[in-house]
Amino acid sequence: MIGGHFAYPDLPHHVGQVMFWLGIFGLVLWLLAHLGAFDRLPFMARFSGHAPAPTRDTKISEAIAYICYLDWGKSFLMAAGDNPPTEAVEALKSFRQAAADGHVQIWGKVVHGDVYEPIDADYWRSYQIEWFSLLRGQTITEPAVVGVKRGSEYVDLMVSKSQIEAVWPRKRRKIRLQKPWTVKDA
Repeated sequence: MIGGHFAYPDLPHHVGQVMFWLGIFGLVLWLLAHLGAFDRLPFMARFSGHAPAPTRDTKISEAIAYICYLDWGKSFLMAAGDNPPTEAVEALKSFRQAAADGHVQIWGKVVHGDVYEPIDADYWRSYQIEWFSLLRGQTITEPAVVGVKRGSEYVDLMVSKSQIEAVWPRKRRKIRLQKPWTVKDA
């Protein structure tokens, strides 16, 4: 592409120059992406191979409601009240498994603490999120296995929205080209 004028002598000179400068521009963009200059842009980070660090920006109850509906803006209370409520139970199980596998980072405060800290993936093998605390909107953990001592609970659990969307991708909208014109969830 860079030597387009010499490789294709029948092309006009200005076409060869445009091809040359486009090649140089593409090379510079590739180099910048490879060095991580575009890591702040999530869609570019995927292509460059650098993943941005997850940020604590979403409450657990909102994340589990998202897992149920694959759409933001719903509450866990809505998801638990739907008939049948088993989707909320399955979403909570799926969420706990993703946390135990290390796919989703969860942050929480120690019961009488003020600072958020990341919770280890191993923690979720012995603990779970209390169902009724999700309904109340103030999340707390509880032992999930018999024999686990109380005292290691966390409150005000939060996750990264980008990680949740990476594990459970959003629903895509599909436009059907037939009358009547409608938009349906895929």
